Amino acid sequence: MVICFWLERLGAKPDALTRCWDVYPKEGDTGYASVNPQNFRPIFTEEQLISSLQAIYLEEPVLQASVLMDIKKLHSDILSSLPNDPEAVAGLQHVKKGHNR
Repeated sequence: MVICFWLERLGAKPDALTRCWDVYPKEGDTGYASVNPQNFRPIFTEEQLISSLQAIYLEEPVLQASVLMDIKKLHSDILSSLPNDPEAVAGLQHVKKGHNR
């Protein structure tokens, strides 16, 4: 007895090994989702979608606020508060030591 596998015999036609119709319905059929549940898992979790929507809604107000911001005042505020920040002081000293080599 010789068993032959014919690729063209799969799908809507009986397959060569069992001479039975394919077990799995084709995409679009009503039973496809119940037979192939792995194909219907959500790509993104609900938390990811919510955070994405929040970012979209916050984008416009943040951009509007950045247009209203006084950049020169912001830079002067940052420079004036750097000496009071121990992390910033340590980082600046580390950078200065690295460039003096």
